[in-house]
Amino acid sequence: MNTRDMSIGFFDSGLGGISVLKKAIQLMPDEDYIYFGDSANAPYGEKSKEDIVNLTLNSVKILIEKDIKAIVIACNTATAYAIDQIRSLYSDKLLIIGIEPAIKPAVFLKSHHILLLATNATLNQENLKEKIDHYKICSEIIPIGAPKLVEFIEAGVYNGNDVENYIKDILKDYLHMSNLTVVLGCTHFPFFKSSLKKILHKDAILLDGSDGTSKRLKDQLLKCSLRKDSSENGKITFLNSLKNDKIISRCFELLELDI
Repeated sequence: MNTRDMSIGFFDSGLGGISVLKKAIQLMPDEDYIYFGDSANAPYGEKSKEDIVNLTLNSVKILIEKDIKAIVIACNTATAYAIDQIRSLYSDKLLIIGIEPAIKPAVFLKSHHILLLATNATLNQENLKEKIDHYKICSEIIPIGAPKLVEFIEAGVYNGNDVENYIKDILKDYLHMSNLTVVLGCTHFPFFKSSLKKILHKDAILLDGSDGTSKRLKDQLLKCSLRKDSSENGKITFLNSLKNDKIISRCFELLELDI
């Protein structure tokens, strides 16, 4: 098979990375995609560094065995802890793209306050702490752990009273704050944009890393002459470590959500 015609692999600790996959499909509908979610071991955000690295490497290996030309680590936690190991093992074989919280774009907006919603593992990562420290002269960046939002998505709960009450609880000090930017530092979180907009001040801005990651993927595919040459829509394949039809149906459901 011509390398250009190979699929693009997407990996997430569960279903959250579908928010990034959706943006990639919008940019490059002609490409074929294989998405692997490790929902059997989700959430990664509460696990040790060693477990995160091992689980990520195991999942990446599954995708590489599918003869992919590129892989997107569509998980902030997995990127933070395992991207260096992935690149050292596979950068000579395929294109590797990670994702990180959209802190820099948020700082450029010059909001008075920036809330960073993420998993606890992401917030505890040293590189992220250094980035927050780097930008503190420009903006106040307030990290807030929101692990239960991951659990909601994995359980198929995208809105409703339980979701809204949880958001209100963790953001209780910021609900009516204007000139606020909220960075969604986990790929599960964009699926709650409608709930966040309903709860926060009408001027609050929500940012996530999916647009930047998808554009970087397209740019790198072009740079490496790996873009598929087709006028037809590509194929989307979902795989999951839970290995049941219900979780695959949920994947397609999330792909259709308006986020």
